[in-house]
Amino acid sequence: MLIIKRILFVVVLFWASFSLYAQDAGDRLSSLLEGMNAYSAGFEQTTHDAQGVIKQRGQGNFVLEQPGRFRWVVNEPFPQTIVSDGKSVWVYDPDLEQVSIDFLDERASKTPAVLLSGSAEEIRKHYRISNSRDTLKEMFILSPKDEGSLFTMLVLNFVDDKLVEMQIEDSLGQFTKIAFTDVTLNPSLDSDTFSVSFPDYVDVLDNRQTAAE
Repeated sequence: MLIIKRILFVVVLFWASFSLYAQDAGDRLSSLLEGMNAYSAGFEQTTHDAQGVIKQRGQGNFVLEQPGRFRWVVNEPFPQTIVSDGKSVWVYDPDLEQVSIDFLDERASKTPAVLLSGSAEEIRKHYRISNSRDTLKEMFILSPKDEGSLFTMLVLNFVDDKLVEMQIEDSLGQFTKIAFTDVTLNPSLDSDTFSVSFPDYVDVLDNRQTAAE
């Protein structure tokens, strides 16, 4: 009985401390993101199905600059460029010959890259946040509040205050791991980094007009 009581005490103590720590999860994540005035990295992306079988591999690069500007480029297997100038987000799919444009806040719960430039208030607006840490890394688990989100869970892993990995699970049980490589904090960026260009024949879907109505 004494052993059981000790186990229960440890469990209760763990959850009590976890709850106190979780209360500050949004602020802690925000402080890490705000410390990334600028960020650049390559990435390798692996997607598994619900049974754990690898379905797709890809690679690309990611650049971020506060406030709210980023460039997410997938080079292969299916090229895609997502760019934000801090107000609007362009999603360019060359294979589909299509560009869609949204206000940044309309994309916040649908595109994981968007939240990396968000404030604590904006993050809490769209996600439930918990966190934990060990001797190697600090982990944040985000669950979207918006039922229309493209994913059901997002995990961010930091090492030495640097974002090194994202893990994404969607509603079909698919799991995507994005490992960042050659991470550079606060690099010097060109002025045209967050501009986007595409051929004249591309279909443009400007959803900002609909959102404004």
